[in-house]
Formats: sequence, structure tokens, C-alpha cells
Amino acid sequence: MVIIGLGLTDDDYDMYYEKWQYLDPSGSQFIRYDQLSDFVDGLEPPLRIPKPNQLLLVAMDLPISDDDRMHCVDILDGLTKHFLGTLDVSTLGTGTNVPIDIKKDRPKDYRPITTTVQRQRETYLSRLGLRGFRTNVERCRCKRQSREPILERATIDELIELDDLETPTSIISCRNKICTIDSISIEQRERTPSNTSSICSFGGRSLC
Repeated sequence: MVIIGLGLTDDDYDMYYEKWQYLDPSGSQFIRYDQLSDFVDGLEPPLRIPKPNQLLLVAMDLPISDDDRMHCVDILDGLTKHFLGTLDVSTLGTGTNVPIDIKKDRPKDYRPITTTVQRQRETYLSRLGLRGFRTNVERCRCKRQSREPILERATIDELIELDDLETPTSIISCRNKICTIDSISIEQRERTPSNTSSICSFGGRSLC
């Protein structure tokens, strides 16, 4: 048995790829991002990370390809680094460190477009924006609901009272306008005697 990666063995890597085949029977070397948590939880120690493991997987900053696909080597690399980070270096002795060589050729359609950290940030910001939008909508709804009883009371009570108070003023103003119009018409009649005479003498007969 060859020791690889300061504690990880060939059997550990074989176990990893055996579990992988259940999710990737066609051998595409990819699984979906939403399968990652269940896959890692289903592994055997020392690579297994039991649920809840979402935050740990996000912290690994694993690449995510198009269509939310994740490559098997990227996941194995992240799990190996996580395992090595939990080891106590003082218990390893003075042996020579064996370099970790788990890189393999990626397929042609391997195109990372984001990472687990960036995806988590995007999800957080979208949830934050949606929460702010809902809060704003709820605030506007509460304001509208608080105004409706006031408008109802104003329509029934205050507006009627206001109308009663304004009625004499409107009548007086209307009367003043009528008086003004009447005075203007009287003045115009006094200033135009010809019109009066013409009206009084129509057809050669005196009508006045």
C-alpha cells in the first residue's frame, strides 16, 4: 500500500472513485453542484465530510463549470486539502513529505466559470435584495392600510363638516359675483343710451 498525501492511501482514492461512479455512470467526470453535499456525505473516512457540510464545501472555493457541473479531480483536490489541514503536523515525524499528485487531464468541455465562494456570494446578495424588496413592499402595504381608515373617516365626517363650513362662503362669493355682473350690466346700460332709444323706437313706433 503506497502512502499518498500524508495519510491518504490508494484505497482512499479508490473508494472515492467507486462512490463517484454511482453519480456518474457514463464517465463524464462531472456531477451537478446540487449533488456535491450528498456525495461528500456518502464517502468513507478520511475523505468524508458529514452533513451539514455546505459551509465547508463553499470554503474550499471549488471551481464550477458551465451548467453547474463540478469535476471529480477538483472535488478530490479540495477534500485532500481539507484533510491535510486537519492533521497535526507534529505527529507526522521527520519523514520526507510526499508531494500530492492528483492532477489529471480535464476533458475538453471543462470550462470553469465560477467557484463555490462566488456562487455563495451571489446567492447571498440575491437573497438580501429579495429580502429588502419584500420589506419595502410590506412597508408600503402597512402605510396604505394605515391611511385607509383615515380617508374613510375624513370622507364621512371631516369632509362633510368642511363642506358645511365652506357653503356660506361659496354662496356669498357667488352672490358677490352676481352683484358684480349686475352692476356691470347696469353701468353698461346707462352708458349706452342709443341702445335704449333704439330698443324703445322700433319700427317707427315708440315702445317705451
